[in-house]
Amino acid sequence: MGDLNRLVRAHGALHELDVDPAGFEWVLAGDADISVLAYLRRSKAGEPVLVVCNFTPVPRHNLLVGVPSDGLCTNWSTATLHLRRSGQGNMGGVVAQPVPWHESPTR
Repeated sequence: MGDLNRLVRAHGALHELDVDPAGFEWVLAGDADISVLAYLRRSKAGEPVLVVCNFTPVPRHNLLVGVPSDGLCTNWSTATLHLRRSGQGNMGGVVAQPVPWHESPTR
């Protein structure tokens, strides 16, 4: 819980616009078959944080999720931070590709 609290405090996107619709955008929702959802949070300065939640114990390899820009995306996950012995997680980051995805030409 302490790690989560530090993460929220360190990233304005996770707390600055809590009650403003500009601070939230669904990216992946409604796919009950895989039980994964994703959303973007934005800070007052427009900096995004993508949150992806897998509600099953089944790893979702090669899941494509739209992000606002290409390049390296830093990752914090329970699999990466605390469950390294499981062999899951992406060890801190993924490289986003410049391809349209999830109905947005900018992702």
